[in-house]
Amino acid sequence: MSAEATNSGETCPSDNFYREAMEVLQKERIPFLTGGAYAFGVYTGIHRNTKDFDLFLRRDDFDRALEILGRRGFESEKTFPHWLGKVKSGENCIDLIYRAGNGLCEVDWKHLLKRFGSHWRVLLSHIVLFGYIYPSERGRIPCAIIDELLQRWRDESSFSATDRVCQGTLLSREQYLPDIYERGFRDARLEGPDRLAPNDIEHWTDAIG
Repeated sequence: MSAEATNSGETCPSDNFYREAMEVLQKERIPFLTGGAYAFGVYTGIHRNTKDFDLFLRRDDFDRALEILGRRGFESEKTFPHWLGKVKSGENCIDLIYRAGNGLCEVDWKHLLKRFGSHWRVLLSHIVLFGYIYPSERGRIPCAIIDELLQRWRDESSFSATDRVCQGTLLSREQYLPDIYERGFRDARLEGPDRLAPNDIEHWTDAIG
């Protein structure tokens, strides 16, 4: 949606599709959050044309949401079953997202530290960059979150891990593949309670091209 269309109050087919899908989910009591470019536009005033509309929901509601919207007559698919599905109406598309492509990160301030778990350094890096990119918005991050993460960093700075595992694949599905295939590092996506199945990783990697 362009900024001009937003300001003029005009609607378009994509708006009706997005609105109907959200009304269906609300009627079925499936909670969701709006993200992506549209949410970015609300918070920053910066709008860009896009045919993707991002809705974040819980894993337990993912399959039911796809089924319900499919029964509504929309085309639905589990594009990447480990984190994302799509609902389509013509050229317009809704991404139903329940985690990141790396298999982690269900975001909620109340449980944020718990959900990042041992990956708390990723959260800290995002917070640091957020404060750099948006200096006027630094106050949006609770001081208690920052204090907790910095204390963890101080506590851990006195020792280093010796295990040759690459956690870069949790950040980028492509950039760190040489570490896995050529340099003998283990893929962190295959380990831990949030590990992905090898076929999901293969499917996700093949989609790079």
